[in-house]
Amino acid sequence: MKNIKFIFSFLLFFLFLAVLSGCENETYAIPHAFVTIDINPSVEIMTGEDGLVEEVNALNDDAELLLFETDFEGKDLGEVLDSIIELGAELGYIDPELENEIIVTAEADDEEKTEDLERKIIARIQKFIRKKTIKMKIIRAREAASEELLQKAAELGISVGKLKLAYFAVSLSQDLSLEEAAKMSVRDLNAIVKETRREMKFLKEEFKDLYFEIKEELRTCLFIERARLINEYIQAAPDEVFANFMTEFVDAEAIRTAYQAYWNELSAYEPEKASIPDALQKAKQELEEQIKELLNNGSMKEKREAFINLKEQLREIKEQIKEAVGAEGGFRGLGNMRFRHLRELNKIREKYAGVFLELGIDLDELEEFVLEKIKEEFTEIQERLTNEFQKKREELQDRAREHQEFLKKEREMLRETRKKGKNKGRD
Repeated sequence: MKNIKFIFSFLLFFLFLAVLSGCENETYAIPHAFVTIDINPSVEIMTGEDGLVEEVNALNDDAELLLFETDFEGKDLGEVLDSIIELGAELGYIDPELENEIIVTAEADDEEKTEDLERKIIARIQKFIRKKTIKMKIIRAREAASEELLQKAAELGISVGKLKLAYFAVSLSQDLSLEEAAKMSVRDLNAIVKETRREMKFLKEEFKDLYFEIKEELRTCLFIERARLINEYIQAAPDEVFANFMTEFVDAEAIRTAYQAYWNELSAYEPEKASIPDALQKAKQELEEQIKELLNNGSMKEKREAFINLKEQLREIKEQIKEAVGAEGGFRGLGNMRFRHLRELNKIREKYAGVFLELGIDLDELEEFVLEKIKEEFTEIQERLTNEFQKKREELQDRAREHQEFLKKEREMLRETRKKGKNKGRD
């Protein structure tokens, strides 16, 4: 009997160890998850089909420094969370002596998985900060959301986390509206974000808006040139060309008149550029130049305090620029104005698609019919604009490569500044 009790106790002990081990090594393999971590550096994490991390992206300049020369692809989400917080502490974004805050956004394909993911992330962060004795308040995205965001999420019938993901997807896709994005699955929204992030992976954060500006310029030109060529053909073509579109009540002249009105409104559209006040733009450029000068000259010891002050001033200027430009839904003002002009042009097109529908004509079919007639001219314009875009893209790539060395020096300075702070604390 004693032997049986001993064996039973022995088995219970090992079962307890197995459970404990399972808790300690809990994995976060939730496919197509979308996570953001905000500790001032704002970092976006997305998992793939296997639930392992597929993309880790910087959402601001500080995050560019945090993630410089890191590679988290294929790792467990829990490990990546630990590494990001560790790097945050190492570079001085988290101060063990002060009360820190971290905002967590978690979203998966359904409500149950989302709740499970959020619970696991918070538990992992709590475990890590206890181990490292870091004072940190963990805030869920919905707790940090503005009243405007909460109302928008309620209006669309989605969570704050999904609304955040939807805003990102809309800012990266010219054809997607917020209402359409709200109805999409997290998996499909992630796919849009991942595809575009990879397209501009080579760029520093502040170059990304410029990249989208160049991209929109190309697509706007193509949109306008396409309509111009079609209108020129329609106005000059003989009546019989439109035989398949004419009815007892609609003749060729009605088609010409409707398309001319469409072209007139398109060509009259003048894009209103979001302008950054000259004083702020000048202040930003001067501070960036001072930081570069500081990193390239003088001793590390002499530069630390000046570096910290300049970085703080630059951060404040960038915040003022965001406020001046305006933010949609509380997210990245410049970023959310991407493709704004194309969206306005598409609204004009939708208006005239309705006009043509009243004539019993599908505008898409009419334009495709005409494009077949002018294929050579349109292809020539497409190729010219694509070559211009590629040239500007390569120029941005060159600037991004030049900036890599600067990022490296800035990261080293952050590390040195953090070390000095630790040593000062010991003294």
